[in-house]
Amino acid sequence: MEYVTLNNGIKMPMAGIGVFMMSPAEAQSAVESALKSGVRLIDTANGYMNESGTGRGIKSSGVSREDIFLVTKLWPTVL
Repeated sequence: MEYVTLNNGIKMPMAGIGVFMMSPAEAQSAVESALKSGVRLIDTANGYMNESGTGRGIKSSGVSREDIFLVTKLWPTVL
């Protein structure tokens, strides 16, 4: 696994799972499965409209939130 070192010294994995084009139920299942398999980077966005499922997948995985890198994006008009 390749990592990038962030400004605070924490190493973030360069590979993870994305939830683009997934329904909330699909995102929940995929995120939970990926986290249980050792993936620690989740890529999502407000525009994917599956944030609730992504969050449920994180919660049900049993992985500590502090061990997960959650990368997200907002529309430019969202302040």
